[in-house]
Amino acid sequence: MRIANSVVLFRTSALARALDYALRPYTGDDAAHPGTVHRPVDVVTLSMGGVASRAWAEAVNAAYEAGVCIVAAAGNNFALGPFGVPTRFIVHPARFGRVIAACGIMANWRPYFGLPTGKMQGCWGPPGKMATALAAFTPNMPWAEMGAPQVVDMNGAGTSSATPQIAAAAALWIAAHRPALQALAEPWRRVEAVRHALFTSAERPSDPEVAEKVGRGVLQARAALAVAPVADLPMTPRDTASLSLLRVLTGLGAAPDARLEMLALEATQLTQLPVADATPNPFEALVPDPDAAAAGLSTERLRQVAEALLDHPRASAPLRAHLSRVRQDLGGARPAPPPAPRPPAAAIPAPAPGAPAPLAPEPPRPLHRQLTAFAFDPSVAQRLDTRDIGTVTLRVPWEPLAPGPVGEYLEVVDVDPTSQRFYAPVDLDHPHLLAQQGLAPSEGAPQFHQQMAYAVASLTIDRFEKALGRKALWSPRELPERPQDDSTYVPRLRVYPHALREANAYYSPARKALLFGYFRASEEDPGDHLPGSFVFTALSQDIAAHETAHALLDGMHRRFNRPTNLDMQAFHEAFADVVALLQHFTFPEIVRDQVARTRGALRTQANLLGALATEFGRAMGTRAALRDYIGRRDPVTGVWARHVPDPAEYEQAREPHARGAILVSAVFDAFLSIYERRTRDLVRIATGGSGVLPAGDLQPDLVNRLAEEAARTADQVLRMCIRALDYCPPVDLTFGEYLRALVTADRDLVPDDDLGYRLAFVEAFRRRAIYPRDVRTLSEDALLWRGPVSERGVGPSPALVEAFAALRPHARSHLDASSREVLFHRARALRAMLHERLKAVLAAQPPGSDDALLLGLDLEAAPTFQVHSARFAERIGPDGQHLPQCIVELLQHRDDARSAARPDLGPVRFEGGATVVVALREGDGEAAALRWVIRKSLRSASRLERQVAFGQSRATGSGWDTYFGARALKTGVEPFAAIHRS
Repeated sequence: MRIANSVVLFRTSALARALDYALRPYTGDDAAHPGTVHRPVDVVTLSMGGVASRAWAEAVNAAYEAGVCIVAAAGNNFALGPFGVPTRFIVHPARFGRVIAACGIMANWRPYFGLPTGKMQGCWGPPGKMATALAAFTPNMPWAEMGAPQVVDMNGAGTSSATPQIAAAAALWIAAHRPALQALAEPWRRVEAVRHALFTSAERPSDPEVAEKVGRGVLQARAALAVAPVADLPMTPRDTASLSLLRVLTGLGAAPDARLEMLALEATQLTQLPVADATPNPFEALVPDPDAAAAGLSTERLRQVAEALLDHPRASAPLRAHLSRVRQDLGGARPAPPPAPRPPAAAIPAPAPGAPAPLAPEPPRPLHRQLTAFAFDPSVAQRLDTRDIGTVTLRVPWEPLAPGPVGEYLEVVDVDPTSQRFYAPVDLDHPHLLAQQGLAPSEGAPQFHQQMAYAVASLTIDRFEKALGRKALWSPRELPERPQDDSTYVPRLRVYPHALREANAYYSPARKALLFGYFRASEEDPGDHLPGSFVFTALSQDIAAHETAHALLDGMHRRFNRPTNLDMQAFHEAFADVVALLQHFTFPEIVRDQVARTRGALRTQANLLGALATEFGRAMGTRAALRDYIGRRDPVTGVWARHVPDPAEYEQAREPHARGAILVSAVFDAFLSIYERRTRDLVRIATGGSGVLPAGDLQPDLVNRLAEEAARTADQVLRMCIRALDYCPPVDLTFGEYLRALVTADRDLVPDDDLGYRLAFVEAFRRRAIYPRDVRTLSEDALLWRGPVSERGVGPSPALVEAFAALRPHARSHLDASSREVLFHRARALRAMLHERLKAVLAAQPPGSDDALLLGLDLEAAPTFQVHSARFAERIGPDGQHLPQCIVELLQHRDDARSAARPDLGPVRFEGGATVVVALREGDGEAAALRWVIRKSLRSASRLERQVAFGQSRATGSGWDTYFGARALKTGVEPFAAIHRS
């Protein structure tokens, strides 16, 4: 029966009347059985719903008692982080206990929930309802086209498309078992029998996160047919329109009263209606299971529910008055707010007609959004000597933002699991906030925490994109059951400012999220804090930039979080620290202040620019920053001493942070050497040629020039470090190889190194005994990656060159892609095309085996390989020169590799492949397409032995494999969380 034009455009009475009509018996007029009374339906399917209704409850009870099984859509909502608006709870009539609620499960066996912000998704919960809920597949299901009976689309979405699947299974089961069902004593037993068959045969997911959202499981229609009817099942209690909690809260539980019953129904409906647009339903956090009895709720929680109902904009005056009295009885005294006065009904005179005003041209879109943030963390702003540099204005790329903030790259979701709170999202597009650079810095305002986490992450993303010459992509979502499937695009990185109640923050590769913690300052030595007060890691620029850098690096090199040598985990930590450290120099006012304080001697004087997470370290009771790359103050004497490079340290350090700190200090040492070289002439001019600065404060103009050079140098060094990521091997990176990547990447873009940038890096690495393997000297030419020549000295075949040169026509469509999602899917299509070409090239013998050796592949040991990534880039050098490239990563692995030194260990997993840098510049011939081939050969026996030895040294008695080995990838252990807790 059609009762409305849409599942969202219908009247409550229409649905109730339709159910009543469906139950009416009729007299048959067929010749064989004249006068027979027929019951018209066995199953009712409903793809519509809404808030609670007394008429619906009565109709559902009547249908159940008449033996009619009702299947109703659980309802849909729109994703807002871990929430859904207007509600994620199942809507009525599916919410009734006597109705089967149809929830959704997707083709990847993930629940139809937790989708990107703004996407439609299915409702589920509360727990009390899920005992009578069942899931079927959605979206992209067969769907009839209204007015076209011969057309079937494949766009069925929402729980509306899951509902008919369950209803059809119920009808099939009833048809198969009708004789036994007709023998049951009461009609309602037929409903219980069909529900029992569907529920007991459903497939129950093993993942608890999935199981809680699919009720009794995923529909298995064929298995249900084999379940025989059960006659002695208990009757499901009668459904009522008002929730048990709200019946108690409104006083209906004490004695029947028509007025109180109406108030309880209104209160129930209010809990299912949005308080405001695009905001989560607060009642879901207050009462996770409103269908359960209210006896277990504290008086305080009941009072909070009463207050939330009082604050609901749709609450009626009688309900407000009643709840105000209830609240007072529960220990509160807030009176109900008086109704707003009606405005006078005076008419506003219409303007006189005249010529239409000319339309003003639309103003250009801003390039940047300015947001206020703490310069380092709140502790710097709270000290008198650094108060003037305690806050800064961040200039982040402009983009329209939804409350959260939610933009193109980031989605801030402010839920606090420990306290079960959801903080209202900040709307940075509100005119008031646009006019004043966002919210003012505040430790106590969760909305400012949201703003700062978004701003720092956006700034970090922008730095990466400018250095790489392309848009940033997050790593694709990997499914445990299909680890090689990287087809799921991740549009946004989620940011949780209050995710953890601990002194930690980390990037979660599994969740594609940044999780920030908060903790209490040390009681014994809290630094600049009140003992026991809260410290929020989301308010630390260093920590926010560090975690964002982890996510960006994972988006480029997913294999870099797999430790195959001592440097791998250390590199992730070191690189994130380098990004956070050099971003200090983004803010001119901070650089000027610190240059003035140190008289330009950034290497030899204590300063904030070379320290990370000052507040975090002091609040933990260490009296110092978490990490300081210039020097450290002795905790006993209080004397600050400069760090001196120790060549033995790199050989001895094992812990990822300690080992990573050596790489960071090398990069920062190179930066300081370049800065000192760039400013030497300024100091000579200022001192009349002596080079010795006079005592006292520096002249302000000199401070400004020194600060400009420091900021410019830091920007160039950071770009060098980020660009080098494209020149790293795809697996098993070492610090020495990162030096080669730095030198090669910079040589490609800036051939003439007149200021000695590359030499400064080489010297800094040499001081710390960080040497690459397989080079004879540390000269620049020796450190460059080798061109396209194999270990046997054989170059690429013409067919291999042609395969990579075929990428050139695709460059423009990738660099000019309209969106990151389009770019993601174009890159996957390009990888598939290149894979087919390379397969054909490598299959041709004899040149195919030489080409495989050139690419680091071993097709005899492992016949398959993958084009792991293909990324176009268009870099711009300091003189405006363009360098278009395509960076291709090839990967191969074998699970049967064996160590010659330790054959007792059995087979191990061993990965190899190559990073191929393809030149795209117009005018370069096809032969020049292969610029660099950066190999990690799968044939390397020495590398295999090193990897096995490393794994054994870490696994023995350390639990290393639990956190970082193959088991961690299967069980979902968070690798960065474990490192940060170490």
